[in-house]
Amino acid sequence: MRSAGLLLLLCLGFAAPANAVLRVDIVGGTEARIPIMIMNMRWYAQTDTAGAELDIAMVVRNDLYRSGLFEIKRPTGTLRGLEEKERWQLWRKQGAESVLTGRLESDSKGGLLVKADLIDTVTERKVEFRIETDSAHLRNAAHYLSNEIYQRLTGRKGSFGTRIAFVRVFYRQNKPTYMLLISDDDGANVKQVASSSEPILSPAWSANDQQLAYVGFEDNRSTLFIQNLSTGERTVLSNQPGVNGSPAWSPDGAKIALTLSENGNLDIYTIDLATREKQRITYHTAIDTEAEWSPDGSHLVFTSDRGGNPQIYKTDLVGGQPVRLTYEGHYNTRPRYSPDGKQITMVHGWKQKYRIGLLDLDNQQFKLLSKGSQDESPDFSPSGDMIVFSGAVTDVGELKLITGSGHEIVISRPPSNGTDRDPVWSGYLH
Repeated sequence: MRSAGLLLLLCLGFAAPANAVLRVDIVGGTEARIPIMIMNMRWYAQTDTAGAELDIAMVVRNDLYRSGLFEIKRPTGTLRGLEEKERWQLWRKQGAESVLTGRLESDSKGGLLVKADLIDTVTERKVEFRIETDSAHLRNAAHYLSNEIYQRLTGRKGSFGTRIAFVRVFYRQNKPTYMLLISDDDGANVKQVASSSEPILSPAWSANDQQLAYVGFEDNRSTLFIQNLSTGERTVLSNQPGVNGSPAWSPDGAKIALTLSENGNLDIYTIDLATREKQRITYHTAIDTEAEWSPDGSHLVFTSDRGGNPQIYKTDLVGGQPVRLTYEGHYNTRPRYSPDGKQITMVHGWKQKYRIGLLDLDNQQFKLLSKGSQDESPDFSPSGDMIVFSGAVTDVGELKLITGSGHEIVISRPPSNGTDRDPVWSGYLH
């Protein structure tokens, strides 16, 4: 057990420094939010269709609010006796520039049809949506509608209805159980992928979102597994003696970067999934770990203490000299690229406080995003406008989002005897 504990500490990364220097602290956003009103959707049933209990309007409200870019307006007064244009003018007076109305119908075959109108109260125009679905996929239809609204009003592609993988640890009679779970990005539809009495760490999505790589400690040794989410089949990618940790899938799905202690020291390697050919990327006596691929697959960023303290470095894939990227403070770990490759989010430490930071690679501006003292494991949404992370409150980890306006929203609340950690966001679902 002592050896397994040592491997766990190594795979988790670096210990926290005693001191650090904080220069920038920006928390909260100032971007103007879009005022929108989401009317309740009426239910018209031609048949006795099950599953219509889901409140579509509430799902859409929560999606748009969670993005941080929308101000949800509440309707007041009565619409009775008002013509269509009169209703639009009333909603505009109540501060809503856009209004979503709609209804849910069932057809004779038992299917469902979502009919919705997005009304621009300023130009007095509307866009109609018709979404065919069924009771099993009604929540997906609601997320689809949220994405359509989001893209039309912001010009950006939404990521509602994507998935987040994370690790939940709960204790029963002081004995931990580790579960690898998947949920929708709003915390709903939680499903179990794997469970173990030994630690589970570092989940990573495949490029097509059909597989998860993760680290397990079965038989008291670290092993890198790949789990097929459709078939449930699990295979071993690496279980050589020592550390097998921090997997990261390449954007084309052909390789996995990982941390190995093959030569008695922790370095970054890649493994070709077709040939199982292994390539060593870093050569240094320091600890190199937590690799992350650039969105174009041309290079890696990783965490290293080669400069004396954990910082983030960049390296190509052919053995070039790594370049240091972070200089703000004495502790920066767990780098994750934004989808456009222009920013990197990370864990930033200062005086025993650990928060989520953001580095702009174009102008080198660094800022802090989160407000806690035990925040870790940040990852971008596929749209790049939200960041998920694990934030501990009295040693209980919750999954939180940093929204597009810079605010924090809790999306998971584990049981009182548990904690959530290591979140990682899927890509757009294929």
